[in-house]
Amino acid sequence: MAKFNVVVEYDFFEEYNQDSFEELVADKIADQITKDISFQSAGAYRTHIEKVSKEAKNEVVKQVVALISEEVLAKFEPKLEAKLNRDLHKDFETKMYERMATKIKKELLSEIKAVAKSEVKNTYRNL
Repeated sequence: MAKFNVVVEYDFFEEYNQDSFEELVADKIADQITKDISFQSAGAYRTHIEKVSKEAKNEVVKQVVALISEEVLAKFEPKLEAKLNRDLHKDFETKMYERMATKIKKELLSEIKAVAKSEVKNTYRNL
């Protein structure tokens, strides 16, 4: 069993697009799987490994990413909307909005990271 970390930088507030987020995560996971397989085989079957990793990316990884994304978004879209609505109705001034948006973003990103990590672990345990 291979263990690895995947780092994905994505700004949900400025670039929110489900398809691009899923594609970005799929690319990162597929790249790490390719590196892991390449390291284990010492490059002896590089062409075969690249083909297998592309197939894995196109089939398995997209399904995993879609499942995880659905879970994460289902949990956090209502929270985000509720928090924004509650906080934004207090004061509509630009500076206040920027302060609240930054604070909300930090809070939600830390929560999203924790839930996404948990979902990835659970999903891969079930594969």
